[in-house]
Amino acid sequence: MNEDQLTALMNAHPAKLDGQLAQPEQALRSAEAAWDKHPHDRVLAGLVHAIHGRITADQDLPLDVGTVRRGRLVKWDNWTTTWQGVDLQTGAPVLVRVLRPHLIGDAIMCRALAREGTALRGLVTGVGFNESPLPHLTAPLPGTALATDRLPHAMLLGQLLGSAATELANWQKAGVLPPLEANWRENEGSLTWVGLQCSTGHDAGPHLAALAQQLMGDMEPNSALQEFTQALVFAPPLQAKEVPAMIVRALAVDLAATRHSLKSAWHIGAHNNRERRLIDCVKRLQASLAPPKGLGAVGVDLEGNTTVVEGRDGGLWWGPIHQTTAVWTSDGTWDAHHGRRLIRARAAAPPSERLNRQVGGDISYPDRARRWVAAALSIRTILLLLERS
Repeated sequence: MNEDQLTALMNAHPAKLDGQLAQPEQALRSAEAAWDKHPHDRVLAGLVHAIHGRITADQDLPLDVGTVRRGRLVKWDNWTTTWQGVDLQTGAPVLVRVLRPHLIGDAIMCRALAREGTALRGLVTGVGFNESPLPHLTAPLPGTALATDRLPHAMLLGQLLGSAATELANWQKAGVLPPLEANWRENEGSLTWVGLQCSTGHDAGPHLAALAQQLMGDMEPNSALQEFTQALVFAPPLQAKEVPAMIVRALAVDLAATRHSLKSAWHIGAHNNRERRLIDCVKRLQASLAPPKGLGAVGVDLEGNTTVVEGRDGGLWWGPIHQTTAVWTSDGTWDAHHGRRLIRARAAAPPSERLNRQVGGDISYPDRARRWVAAALSIRTILLLLERS
């Protein structure tokens, strides 16, 4: 019996027992009063004995049991008590199971406790039996108690489940099972059960279900292995040795899903990289060739002014002479509307030597400027489409 089991029995009984184990004497009086009213209730009889065993667990028992300073009471029965304590020589946490004081001189019970230790050897690491000064069993507590407030990631969850299933399979092979208690310890990515009792049975399903419930809690699964762990709560196998193969299959599904996700992310990244490289290439192409330098007459506007196109200072200018407006500047600024007007104006007016002589221009320059503007506008359109996509 342990405190969690006793509390659950007290809360579940219809007699509505008063008191908690923090005040065990009050709980015992309440249980005895209920038993007086219902003398045929065997559950109440068991509760009275269990609470009394809890109260008398440390009666006449020294604080130091061999080299162990006992601390919290872990479990008790009618002939032993089990404590969590500290090894006085090493400072390491240990479990200690000791005979009740009134049985210390009983050779039969002492040998019974020794046989308990023999049954646990090979199943619980580091189990030892000492007869002096008090007959007791000890076992080290490696790692830390299994945390219940976080869901391990898939790979660690597989390691924890696999190690626990392997350990349970070893217990089944020996013909015994550990008590159905949350005594799992997490140590370097694996689980090990630590206790100083064993029980009969061949069905590891309840142990697997309890462990899966402890690992998952109320968390929603988001992987195949977590879904498998949740399924263990409701339909565990009878044999623990079947679990590792199931974990491998669940991990294979998770790894395949991870591979597809990574592959998809790689394709998206590669596509984005290609787009970025293409955009950079188009920008470099746009900036690689400045407008041609020169001056040329394009035509005459509606006010009778001669319009000219001029390439200077790394830019292109067009409009009435001495009043030109920038189509393109050396810093990459575009006036696309003005550029399209230049193309239409050049298409509407044939080349004129007379106008070019008046402005001192080159009759071939307007065509070169028009072709440059048309090409630059096409590149600008491509760049806008790429950036928008």
